[in-house]
Amino acid sequence: MSRMLFLEDAWSFSIPYHVLSLSRPDRKGGVGCNAQHDLATPINSHTRLGTTERQRAVRTGGQSHRQGSRRRRPPTCPLFTIRPWTSILLNEGSSTKVYRTYEFFLRQPPSMLTALLGCGEYPNDQPLVPASVVDFSYIAVFPLSSHFANLVRNLPRVKRLYVQLAPLEGSRAFLDDRREMSQIDPADLWMERDMCYGFVVRKMVAAANAAAAAAAAAEADVAHSGHDHDDDDDYAADWAGVTGVQFGDISSISANIGANNNRNWADLEVFESGDAAIDAEAWDMAVQALDHQSGSMKWWKVEEPGKIVRIKQ
Repeated sequence: MSRMLFLEDAWSFSIPYHVLSLSRPDRKGGVGCNAQHDLATPINSHTRLGTTERQRAVRTGGQSHRQGSRRRRPPTCPLFTIRPWTSILLNEGSSTKVYRTYEFFLRQPPSMLTALLGCGEYPNDQPLVPASVVDFSYIAVFPLSSHFANLVRNLPRVKRLYVQLAPLEGSRAFLDDRREMSQIDPADLWMERDMCYGFVVRKMVAAANAAAAAAAAAEADVAHSGHDHDDDDDYAADWAGVTGVQFGDISSISANIGANNNRNWADLEVFESGDAAIDAEAWDMAVQALDHQSGSMKWWKVEEPGKIVRIKQ
């Protein structure tokens, strides 16, 4: 991928590998190789990373390095352009073991997510997800909310977002295993999961309210009909100023969810949760949060358990 992978905290996660799947429709109209449903089971291995991998850990560079990095572009990765991919799936496995460590919420997982989204330091500051991708799936087991916030802040311009953050029904035995859960507070696992879904819901609400505010402004003043919504400052004002939706008050993490990538969230048409079928609590919380926000249900509707779609205007 010609990108860096942060491995300094890898020992605390003990994740041997991740699965990255790129797919596109075949000529018969079906999904091509690496179909997503075949990869929906989270990785749950306890093999430790080798010494060689740990030695490759990348430490944050100084200010001079960051300034010099902005002057050059990272090398391209043909993997993402060799085919007109339409779907990407990233399965990061289980982060459960990190919850044993002190101040686990400050840890950084060994993940390619920031490289995919282009939200890291050089050479991870240029996104790898091609414009042809319209479907993004993220699967993990109890990821840290501070890590998941990278996806929320830097969502690619996709039509469908699929998220699964808890183990499937047949993979939950470790939650009752005293050895596996040693020094882990189960409440921390579910709290981080709930915060992740909270981030998504707030962005969906902000997208709906921003669209409603823009439509109302266009109807009220014809002179604004030529307003350029591609202007980042003006459009950010729609999100943060008009809607009043802020993310800085979310406790226990320092990540600033903010109003960036608002246009990408406005383009989202479908949000699906892989946890709804076996974790009704998380799904009900998401639906109730949407229902309680003014105007959001005019733009979103629950099509079926685990699936929320945008209402065509």
